[in-house]
Amino acid sequence: MTETVSASRRVVLQFSAHSVDVLVPDHVSVADALRSVGVDPSDPALVVVTSDGTRLDLAAAAGVVLHDGAVVHVSAASSGVVTRTEDRTAPEVVSSPVAAAGAPTVRAPAPQVLLVALAGACALAVVTMSTVPGLVQTGAVSGTGQQVVAGTFLLAALLLGLSPAVRHDGGTETSLVVAALLACAGGATTVDTTLASSDQLAVVAGFVGASVVSALAAVRARASRARDDGVQVAVVLATSCAGVAGVAGAALTLGLPAWTAAAVLLGLVPLLLRLLPSCALRVPVVFLVDAAHVTRSALSVRGAAPAPPPAVRSPVVERAVGRGDRLLAAGTVALSVMAAATTPFVLLGTPPGGAEGVTAVVLVLLVAVALTSVPRTARAPSSRTAPRAAAAAMLLAIVLRTAFVGGPTSALPLACGLAALGMLVVFAAGAIRRGRRSVGLSRLTDSLEGLVVALSLPAALVTIGVVEMVRSAVSG
Repeated sequence: MTETVSASRRVVLQFSAHSVDVLVPDHVSVADALRSVGVDPSDPALVVVTSDGTRLDLAAAAGVVLHDGAVVHVSAASSGVVTRTEDRTAPEVVSSPVAAAGAPTVRAPAPQVLLVALAGACALAVVTMSTVPGLVQTGAVSGTGQQVVAGTFLLAALLLGLSPAVRHDGGTETSLVVAALLACAGGATTVDTTLASSDQLAVVAGFVGASVVSALAAVRARASRARDDGVQVAVVLATSCAGVAGVAGAALTLGLPAWTAAAVLLGLVPLLLRLLPSCALRVPVVFLVDAAHVTRSALSVRGAAPAPPPAVRSPVVERAVGRGDRLLAAGTVALSVMAAATTPFVLLGTPPGGAEGVTAVVLVLLVAVALTSVPRTARAPSSRTAPRAAAAAMLLAIVLRTAFVGGPTSALPLACGLAALGMLVVFAAGAIRRGRRSVGLSRLTDSLEGLVVALSLPAALVTIGVVEMVRSAVSG
């Protein structure tokens, strides 16, 4: 009997609501031990792990994978009972988010994708011709024809936003972006080109239309419990378009030129990049605990005890983090596009000489540094590539502006300096990747990013001449 006990393992099988103590011989497999207590080891939903979260090989002998007194957690996901074992194991990866939700995966055919891309290109061309001062065609279309074109664009934007085309992977982001472009084109086309400052009014009307259509798309996606990617993209589009429309409307009301609104938006990019991560992660209120109230207030003896917060499960955490990642990626891409799009207007709108022209170049450089300083460990590839591509486009705009203003002789030294700076960034990135002095460089980058956030908006205000306005107002 002593030899039998010594050649066996005393194991505790921990289930969701009870535990079983078994004596397993060393030569018996884990699957046979589970079968002896009524558990089917061939069940695909069966999860068997040790106390440290290591998944057990059911075909291995107990004497090889288990020690005496081991606790084995047994859980079957199909039983509907959530145990702490499920918290330690990774969730099952499904091939399609739409299929996981129970809806059939819809594959967008090639003609539909081509039509969506063509609609986006036409809308972008109409927006450019309606908002850029040098391209506005006064009286090109009659009043009735203009309203018909505007109505067509807006109707197409509503249809595409409320019933977006689904890609083969279940995403609808492309359709939502094209719907916003169509709405922007429709809103810009409604403005009469014979009016004064029609280009600025077209910008305001276009972005208001895009904001409304994106907000309706977000409400539709949230109500239909569609994939979260489309919801986050629609929310970002609605928020960014509303912000651009508000700044452009304020510039129009104050009688300022269009490039001043672009300068203010460009100055806000570093600050918004800093605030975006904290705003992206949203934790449900039921999981929050008022620490100040708990530490400073004593519970009443006669009062009812407060209900404890619910248990934090892995699916809840993964859902919140995934939503935050998607919102962060969409917001980063939107801010990068806004920075790259407003840079030409700022550089061409300011006079070449004087403090405003120099401050405009400094503003563009500050924003480029902020875009380059975004974390390179972001999960979404777009969060890493889009800001750096926008920074490269902004530096190229500075070179082109210098070439047009001062000639090739003045652009050559600046291009050489920017090329040297680019090579320095490449070597620094290689050093960081290899781990040499990464902590010091990261702290230096954080300090530089904080300085850029503090200086970008004041530089934008100096660029649009706020200092001169205040000086003239004070002097009378």
